[in-house]
Parts: sequence; structure tokens; C-alpha cells
Amino acid sequence: MLNQKEIEKLRKLYYENHFTVAEIMRMMKISRNTCYKYLRFVDFNAYVKENKRKHYLDDYKEIMLDIIKKDSLHHHKQRYTGSRAYDYLKENYPDFNYPKTSTIKYFTMLKKEFYYEHNGFLPLEHKPGEAQVDFGECSFIEKGNKIYGKYCVLTFTYSNASYIQIMKNKNAESITLALRHIFEYLNGVPHTIWFDNDTSLVKIENEENFVKKRTICDTFQRFKLHYDFQEVFLNTGRGYEKGTVEQGVRFMRRNLLVPLPSFDDFDAFNKELL
Repeated sequence: MLNQKEIEKLRKLYYENHFTVAEIMRMMKISRNTCYKYLRFVDFNAYVKENKRKHYLDDYKEIMLDIIKKDSLHHHKQRYTGSRAYDYLKENYPDFNYPKTSTIKYFTMLKKEFYYEHNGFLPLEHKPGEAQVDFGECSFIEKGNKIYGKYCVLTFTYSNASYIQIMKNKNAESITLALRHIFEYLNGVPHTIWFDNDTSLVKIENEENFVKKRTICDTFQRFKLHYDFQEVFLNTGRGYEKGTVEQGVRFMRRNLLVPLPSFDDFDAFNKELL
């Protein structure tokens, strides 16, 4: 079991310094399973210290686990939060008289353990202020000429609010310009933005022993430093990490790009989309 300092180091190496799992395993001398375990968990307070004593909420453990098991069959946005679980216990069990904060932490711990044991990963939960970015293909008519282009969608994962900008091509300059227009419209910037490993923004190179290294392109590096947000590049093969924005991409295409848009002023049309 890693201590808190080691956990923070591991996550910083992966999410901020963009080291691969293989590199982190070698640097920290840990197994692949250990590495993935601490990358997947969000709140480690329950795992950092071993607690050998019986928890005062253990009497309600089976009730909470029953809620979690039933919830696993439902859409992730219709599952119990720790706060809602606390309200449920207060309403249905007259003898339940424990602090709300402790109940939320305990319920969250059980939830993490359940999903990790049954699925090997946790349902990804985003906090307010986090967003995902993804792209789609589209056609549009500008001044009578049909153009095969792209579009960029930024979706706030907590609220599902989405914003779209069309692009004539997909390179770092076009992507950062689209995001800048969205930031200016919002008059703000998400503190964390999740991206796919798009070759327009990041280059992945194979080094010795099949170790992969991410290198962010200069244009995007300057852009993120200017707007001061934290970028997170999604793991290859982890489709569940970006389900929210992919829904936004489909929704925007069906509702804003059908029928084929036709306009004379490209910039004016992008403003209308916001």
C-alpha cells in the first residue's frame, strides 16, 4: 500500500508530467495493478491508513451496499450520491443519527470498493468546472462552396452544457482558436479539460522497451499556459472516460448541423452557434 505522498507523486507523474504507466512502474518500483489502482481512485483518504477498528457506520454497511448494487444497474446520472444516501438513511431508519460528512465519506468508500472489485475501474465522476473536448466531421457551404470540415465540442461533464465551433481543418491553431472563442463567450475557463490523444495536440513516441512518451505541441502548450487550465489526456482504450462529450458531439451534429449549414461569413456563423 502506498502512502499519501507516494500516491500524490504517482498521480502527478501520470496526469501532469505525462509519464506512461510503464515508466512510472519502473521509476517507483511498483506493479502494474498497483499503478492502475491509485490512478483510478479519486479520494484516497480511506486507503492511506489501515483502519483495523470497526467503523461506527458498519451497522449500516449492508444497507448502503444494497443501494450501490441496485444503482449499478441504472444510468450513472440516476445513482445515489453520498448526500442522497444520507437523506435516505435519515428518512427510513429512525435510529440513524450520524454526521452527514462521515456518512458521505463512508458511502463513497464503499462505492469505490464495489466498482473496483466488480469492473476493475470506477465510474468516472467529474466535479463542477471540468470539461471534455472532442471532435467530429461535418460539411458546410460557405459562399456557395461546399467544404468538408471538422467541428470542436466542449462539454462540461457536471452539467452536460455543450458548446460547438466549426473548423475548416483540424490542427492545433484551429483547435485553440475554437476553444478561445468558447472561453470568451463563457467569460471563463474550465479549470481542467480532458482531451483525447489527438495528434494535432500531442505526439506519442515509442522509446526503448516499448515505453511511450507524450509530447505536447508548442502551440497548445502556450495556449494552456496562457489560459491557465490543467489538461488531462485520456488513456488509450478507455472509452468510458469520455462518454459525456461523445454524446454532446452527436447531439450538436444532429441539432445544429442538419440540414447542411449555408452561410457567407464563417466567423459570424460560429458566433451564432454559441
